[in-house]
Amino acid sequence: MNNCEDNDAIVSESLQSQDELLISIMFGKRALWDSNIPAKERSKLKKNDQWQEVYNLMGGVLNIKELKDRWRYLRDRFMKAHRAHTQYTPSGSAANSKTIPKFAHYQQMLFLTNTVTHAP
Repeated sequence: MNNCEDNDAIVSESLQSQDELLISIMFGKRALWDSNIPAKERSKLKKNDQWQEVYNLMGGVLNIKELKDRWRYLRDRFMKAHRAHTQYTPSGSAANSKTIPKFAHYQQMLFLTNTVTHAP
């Protein structure tokens, strides 16, 4: 491997570990992702405080806007994988059986399952 490929691999591993850390932190910050909890627990002030905590726990590697964007990206990827995984397959159809989601963090993000809503 050349230096460029080595650097790409290092960046990829670093991003993967950052994503895993962000997901594990977000697990404990329900006000930031669960609309089922009471609104008073999800006030803008409380959410801003929790985002600041996430920023501190992440060690400041990303600013708060970047953390929010990264979380939105990860959540959207999970929701897309979950939708595909739970999609209805008519009985007797020649369709393949359920496939294992290819999203790397699917298992780690299953805590979001109760917040996923399916459009008709």
